[in-house]
Amino acid sequence: MRCASDAVGLSTGLFYVPGNFANTEEVIEIAKVVGALGGFHQSHMRDETDQIEDSVRETIRIGEEGHLPTQITHHKVIGSANWGKSTTTLELVEQARARGVDVSIDQYPYTASST
Repeated sequence: MRCASDAVGLSTGLFYVPGNFANTEEVIEIAKVVGALGGFHQSHMRDETDQIEDSVRETIRIGEEGHLPTQITHHKVIGSANWGKSTTTLELVEQARARGVDVSIDQYPYTASST
């Protein structure tokens, strides 16, 4: 059933409490319901530091297995030890798009975050 405004979406904050306690499979099951209603998924990923590649893979997997468009919001790589990993994360997104996954990213133009 659709709501009156016809808007359906799933926003995840897997980096933040309590979202960080949700496992990937749990989020995928919710995404499947939203996807079946024609909705979308927007995610603040689980990690933007040392595990960023795994977080991008997880976010893509949620969209792919949930059968819904997915947006990685505020894409960034935090910490000088991780500089250069955006080459890999952007490649992961491009590979997913090449196989038909509707995944996109956005990025803010700031040099620091406020979390």
